[in-house]
Amino acid sequence: MANILYETVTGNRIVKAFTMEKAEVGKFRKVTQRIFKLNLQQKMTHSLSSPLMEVLGILVIAGFLLYARAQILSQRMTAGLFVAFIIALIKLYDPVRRISGINNSFQQAFGASGRIFEILSQETEKDTEPEILRGFTESIVFDDVSFEYQPGEKVLDRISFTVRPGDVVAIVGASGVGKSTLVNLLPRFYDVTAGQI
Repeated sequence: MANILYETVTGNRIVKAFTMEKAEVGKFRKVTQRIFKLNLQQKMTHSLSSPLMEVLGILVIAGFLLYARAQILSQRMTAGLFVAFIIALIKLYDPVRRISGINNSFQQAFGASGRIFEILSQETEKDTEPEILRGFTESIVFDDVSFEYQPGEKVLDRISFTVRPGDVVAIVGASGVGKSTLVNLLPRFYDVTAGQI
């Protein structure tokens, strides 16, 4: 949601120029509805766990009381041992109930950490030992360079040109044709899909 909001606000001139206000509002509404549903599910799970633990605790204690009654009547258990066990059970109940709260917190943290692990597990750059450039002495050559952000959707297709020292190069074109992408390939903010620089 923050990413969409940031992109829309910083790119407000482009949004206005292409009259994309409705599309951006729709995109924002869709994301906020998804976040709302996820938060609602999380709150429901969190609020159900405590009553569920209470009911389970009552059922276990009731079951044990019935079992202990039968044991005391058949004289397999003394009343003192039964009272001692009940006290131990009551002391144990609160820590067990807290464990369910810890599990809720853990699940929430696990969901949030999913994105972090996704970023950490991304593949490293294709060229693990790039050539270290000692400075701009001869020329910069884009040799049959192609680039795709997503497979099958070419942003740049077989671009070739040479820039020599002292040359002034202007990269012009309509919005969204890949000018910034072309420039960002030079410092390897992205790796080329095909060809070489």
